[in-house]
Amino acid sequence: MTAIIKFTPLCGVDLQQPLCYLLEVDDFCFLLDCGWDPTFDVRLLDPLKKVVSQIDAVLISHADLAHLGALPYAVGKLGLTAPIFGTVPAFKMGQMLMYDVFQSKQNASDFDLFTLDDVDATFDATRFTQLKYSQRHTFQEKGAGIEIVAGAAGRTMGGAFWTIRKESEQVVYAVDFNHKKERHLAEAAVSTVVRPTLLITDAVNALATVPSRKERDSELTDLVLRTLRANGNVLLPVDTSGRVLELLVVLDQLFVQHRLSTYGIAFVTNVAFNTLEFAKSMLEWTNDSIVSSFESSRENPFAFKHIKLLHDLSELDDLPSPRVVLTSVPSLEYGFARELFADLASQPNSAIVFTERPAPGTFAQRVLDATRGKTFNFEFKKRQPLDGYELEEHEHKKRAEKEAAKAATRRQEIIVDSDEDDEAEDIEEGIVNAFQTGYDCTAEQFAELTKSGHPMFPYHDKHAVFDEFGEVLDASDYAELEEGAASRLAEANAKAARGADAMEVDEAAEQPTKLVSHIYKLELNATAKFIDFEGRSDGRSIKTILQQVAPRHLIVVHGNEASVESLRQHYNKELRSVCNKMYTPKLLEHVDVSGRGSVYRIKLSEALLESLTFHEMGEYQLAFVNGRVKMPAQTSTDGPTPVPTLEPIPLDRIPPHKAVLLGDTKLSDLRQVLAQAGYRSDLSGGVLITADGSITVRKEDRDGVSHIRVEGEVSRDYFKIRELLYGQFRIL
Repeated sequence: MTAIIKFTPLCGVDLQQPLCYLLEVDDFCFLLDCGWDPTFDVRLLDPLKKVVSQIDAVLISHADLAHLGALPYAVGKLGLTAPIFGTVPAFKMGQMLMYDVFQSKQNASDFDLFTLDDVDATFDATRFTQLKYSQRHTFQEKGAGIEIVAGAAGRTMGGAFWTIRKESEQVVYAVDFNHKKERHLAEAAVSTVVRPTLLITDAVNALATVPSRKERDSELTDLVLRTLRANGNVLLPVDTSGRVLELLVVLDQLFVQHRLSTYGIAFVTNVAFNTLEFAKSMLEWTNDSIVSSFESSRENPFAFKHIKLLHDLSELDDLPSPRVVLTSVPSLEYGFARELFADLASQPNSAIVFTERPAPGTFAQRVLDATRGKTFNFEFKKRQPLDGYELEEHEHKKRAEKEAAKAATRRQEIIVDSDEDDEAEDIEEGIVNAFQTGYDCTAEQFAELTKSGHPMFPYHDKHAVFDEFGEVLDASDYAELEEGAASRLAEANAKAARGADAMEVDEAAEQPTKLVSHIYKLELNATAKFIDFEGRSDGRSIKTILQQVAPRHLIVVHGNEASVESLRQHYNKELRSVCNKMYTPKLLEHVDVSGRGSVYRIKLSEALLESLTFHEMGEYQLAFVNGRVKMPAQTSTDGPTPVPTLEPIPLDRIPPHKAVLLGDTKLSDLRQVLAQAGYRSDLSGGVLITADGSITVRKEDRDGVSHIRVEGEVSRDYFKIRELLYGQFRIL
């Protein structure tokens, strides 16, 4: 019997919303991402509140706010207890992101939606399971038979698409992937998936045309050079630990190539140092070029030669000017970027460069849509230390609270002592009075007088037990000590993970502060520009990948009406013959994509297995089977249904079958094979012409299946070229 598969969007239907979806496989519930928007709107999480108790596992695809931003709130405030799964970089970089977000919000508001303890609880090693690419994790008990695998999605370090398998059903969750290789990341492996039961993907870039990496990098570097040489500063509002790594690599190489040591460049976040230290230690998650370079020369691409790692804007004064500053956050709603924007916006020679599309309604969107000379009512909030009367009042209030707490503690101790005295009187009630007269000590303080001893205070001589290794210890005596040590160790590790400046942050947090708000007119004279460094696949590539994957069912989320309609038209034109149905669910709309067929188990006999020849195809081994089904006798009507066996049949009775070619090849690859065999060929208009123009090879996609046609004169060359073509496949 096939699995029951249901999908419900809890958020992330529209383009501007964070991603959060519920996937049910039989009675096991997955939460696919748990993102939040830059404004931290709690109303977006209302659907999650209603189902949080049903969630059995959480899968995280990228370490950014849109994919995991709500996890600390869900753990700390909503009571999420399900295990969380992500890649190793998603764990480390996600933790750095949430530390930076909390500290940035705390510096600009009375933020109480989650705390650093909630962040630590979310990224606790016992709760957050870290996986590598292609590493399988199989669930037990309630999720028995369900397996999850993370695959490379590109875009961010450790970015993943997820494959969920149960028996013959396969669900693929692939959002925000990038099929192109970048300076520090390999391309996504989504196209390697073939014919899943369900593919869940997004329509963010379905209508977008993304420039090549060379064009994108040139646009950014040219703007930076022009601005610096015009004595202007450059501000790049960036995320904490995701796409910023690609930008840092590009800009550090720019400063090296053009010898721009007279200018300053800095990466400023609350966790800048730790973010780069983690990146340096995870080169295995980068592309092959970086790994090869490191193995040969020990050169780490994240050991920057010019970029300074800072934790406060005041440290910028030590850098040369003009300068380039990358700092959080992209939305300009809070953080160092908002503070620095206020200083640079009025400078006509400076530039503010947005490398990802701002969310609608954010201050970054207003800036990007504005023209030069536009005036904003700019509100800036910042914490300042208390002084004068305010400091005295605060300290008086703190002293009063401490005195009240001490008084409450003393009252509690008196009550406890009174209870203990009552218990002691009951215990000592049976002790014989050793002194009849003349002593000030009360009889209750002394033990029973023996014939050969003297009066003494009560004392229990504990008899020690010894074995061949020494005195036998009672483990319960040390349980409390171990628990205290474990808690202190966990607290120390949490502080260490928060950054080298964790001590300074804690000390600053103890200083009484107040939140001061300033509202003033701000005129935009600087250049504000968007350069696409989002790292997502373009619309044409997304449609090509959909054809290659050829899912049986397709769910499209996270897009506007136009982008979703574009994919629907592509489905009607190219995918309808191989994809049963395309779904575009609304918020909280339930989609049931359960299979309508049936799957039966069958055993292969030992004799049949020995006669088969298996061919490896990726992670599978395939063989063509001819056999006869043998049904076992039913021994009991109450027991389980016996599993039939597939037995071999005599060779003379095996019917012939049409050859099955496994695999795929590109005409460009075939051209290289022909060149090695001595055949000169030209590739023109999707047709490979070889053997002096007498033979052509065409590749066509019909009904989701690749067809290769070889045409030409029947000759020795024809059969040789066909043989070389067959050599690119596995033939069953």
